[in-house]
Amino acid sequence: MVEELTLAEFLRIMRGRKWLVTCLTLLVLIPAGIITFMLPPVYEAEAVIAYRKPGEAVVVESFIEGVYSKSPIPNLMEEIKTKSLAREVVLSLPDTIIKKLDPKGKASVEDLADAIRKNINVKNIRGTSIIKIIYRANDPALCAFIANKIAETVIKRNLEAKREEIKGIKEFVEHQLELYAKKLEESEKELMDFYKKHPDFSYDTVGLVKDKILEELEILYYNTYTERRMKEEKLTYLREKLKEEKGTVIPDVSKLSIDEIESIRAKLISLEREYINLVVSGKDGNSPRAKELEHQIEELKAQLRKEIEKVEPVDPFVRLSTLFQEVIDLETEIEALRAKEKVLSGLIRMKEKKREQLPEIQMEFARLLRRNRVNEKVYTFLLEKSEELRITEAGKVADIKVIDPATPPKNPIKPKKKRNLAVALVLGLLFGIGGALMVEALDTSVKSPDDIEKRLSLPVLAVIPVIGKEDDIKTKLIKKFSSRSTPVEAYRSLRTNISFSSPEKKRKILLITSPGPGEGKTLTSINLALTYAELGERTLLIDGDIRKPMVHRAFDGKKEPGLSEYLAGKADIKDILRKDNDNLFYITSGTLPPNPPGLLESERMKRFLQDMGKKYDVVIIDSPPVLAFTDTPILAGEVDATIIVARANFTSVQALEDARELIEHAGGNVLGVVFNMFDIRKSYGYYHYYYYYSYHEEEKGG
Repeated sequence: MVEELTLAEFLRIMRGRKWLVTCLTLLVLIPAGIITFMLPPVYEAEAVIAYRKPGEAVVVESFIEGVYSKSPIPNLMEEIKTKSLAREVVLSLPDTIIKKLDPKGKASVEDLADAIRKNINVKNIRGTSIIKIIYRANDPALCAFIANKIAETVIKRNLEAKREEIKGIKEFVEHQLELYAKKLEESEKELMDFYKKHPDFSYDTVGLVKDKILEELEILYYNTYTERRMKEEKLTYLREKLKEEKGTVIPDVSKLSIDEIESIRAKLISLEREYINLVVSGKDGNSPRAKELEHQIEELKAQLRKEIEKVEPVDPFVRLSTLFQEVIDLETEIEALRAKEKVLSGLIRMKEKKREQLPEIQMEFARLLRRNRVNEKVYTFLLEKSEELRITEAGKVADIKVIDPATPPKNPIKPKKKRNLAVALVLGLLFGIGGALMVEALDTSVKSPDDIEKRLSLPVLAVIPVIGKEDDIKTKLIKKFSSRSTPVEAYRSLRTNISFSSPEKKRKILLITSPGPGEGKTLTSINLALTYAELGERTLLIDGDIRKPMVHRAFDGKKEPGLSEYLAGKADIKDILRKDNDNLFYITSGTLPPNPPGLLESERMKRFLQDMGKKYDVVIIDSPPVLAFTDTPILAGEVDATIIVARANFTSVQALEDARELIEHAGGNVLGVVFNMFDIRKSYGYYHYYYYYSYHEEEKGG
């Protein structure tokens, strides 16, 4: 279990769990790599367009300027993403491109339009009127072609919209021009007929001046009427456009009868009347009063616009759009022109009543002359407007132009193979490291000598490295190794630490055990006995593990007769005692008795240990696993010290704790722990340096 993770501990865990980390990393990396390389490449082409304000400078442009003249960028970006535009693009595509979009040939126009819309992305460069039309496809040539086709369609729609906007106005002006051409012709004929009928008629100068004022009023009236009708034609177009794009129906302002709007209308009519009277009465139109009236009229128009906006039933997005704002402006202008027409119409009627006092022949002549002049002036005015409209229509160019056409991209934008693999590798490593740390946290086995000393407060008497890979115990005996090898040095260290553990009292009888099987207690017992014998000590090794004996195999000796036969009274010491060298003697286990604990706790066993302790310098007993059988606790109370063997990454901390408690409860003395089968090459710190030092010294000595 990982409690406090230091760098050295982390490196130890990663080294010990390297295969787990590798497998978990590959578990993420391989599927990610397969998916990355199986995904079809996605290319992206970009056509760049820019909106530019029209450069026409004709007078008529002031009231026919299009929808796209005021902050068109947001609306234009939304239009590019609409299904109607995508449908137009599909209908304009050649068959070769259609086949690439629909290889099976089963998709409808609507389906293809939806497919194109899904792959369109539109971006505006902040602070500019530049728009990027981005299209994605699996074919580089295809995505470039469609991106350019979208840009081409946007320009075409823009131009058609501008020309469509002027169409209604042009038709109205042409109709009025045709009508006044006939009126002018009729008025000229009537005037000629009058001259023929009255060749001696003469008109006084005063009458001419008064008719001139009435004539100017009528011309001003017809000009105002024409301007209003032209604005109404444009308003009709804009209303249809707004309804088409937003599905919103805007009520006609002229039909609204809200009190505030009616009040503003009345004030506007009053001011228009005063202003017109001031102008046509011959007074200076640039006088302070005239300027003041102009300012007041403009203010009323602004108030009228605000009141109209309050009653328009439209959503906030449309309210902010340039299209809706232009509708509001037009409605306000039209209302102002209606007020002006009403004032002019009233003045004309008033002037005509005053003319009724003239003789009939003078009234007829004045009427014919005025009609002719008015028709002539209106016809001339309409001719000018018609020519302006013709020039404007001919000069209409799209507000949008391509500044950077799309080209087939060389490299796909997806999948980003290197990035995907790098991300997968990082995620895989994190997954692997996390998995290793989790397994480590769940693993309660001892990993290092520090685990034993910190958690159990037991001294580690020696750290025994992994000795060979074979299962044959004979190949792991230290007498098979060089005297300067790491295993030999480790067992010598064990012998020394046992001696130093209690300098005042010599430990003569040692019990070697482990919490469970497979932890190396037998090999530890034999190699420890060999080190004592090497030192010249008369050493006796007893195989006290009657249930699963191994000592006889290490020395190629016979198992019977052995300890069990002696304890049962069937053999003497001389029958069971065997010799390996001048200083090392050993006793095998003998035959497995029906009741091993009964033999081990017998008085004969106690006397046997006392006798052997007197005859030999060191007696080492290999006992069964302490947690598996009761044999070890029985023996632990009869020996000088007990040594527990723990296997690295195998024996759990709890097992060691339980083993110590059983031994101490039986009256035994736990001297310490032998940390066995520790892979020193994977360690860090003291043991790591110790291994390499010993190894290199061995190489030099060999």
